[in-house]
Amino acid sequence: MGRLSLACGTLALISIILGSRTSLARPQPPGVFTGPDILRYFQHIWVPDYPWAARRNRVSGRGTYRAYVQPSGKVSRVVVVQSAGLRELDDAVVHAAMGWRAKPGKKREIDFPMAFVPPAR
Repeated sequence: MGRLSLACGTLALISIILGSRTSLARPQPPGVFTGPDILRYFQHIWVPDYPWAARRNRVSGRGTYRAYVQPSGKVSRVVVVQSAGLRELDDAVVHAAMGWRAKPGKKREIDFPMAFVPPAR
């Protein structure tokens, strides 16, 4: 079930990214996207900052991360499962996700995707 949810989330994430690249009406700001199912688990999510160096160089990337959640809902650790391709992107996700708060419950590990997409030219 977890892999199916991740697969569905990944497909939705790809469609969001592709949709954001086809808009020609006005320039889009750089985007940071998460999987749509993430709100099922987390009550408070902070979107990571798009690192300036990555934005300036129009670097994009998609990665998968694992948050270790305590019964209180506090995230105790975040690890990179699959890198977004640039350490600064991974660091931004880890830093932001450490401040997330999940719904209280049992101790768990939650994998989530994150994508960084530069604005259209």
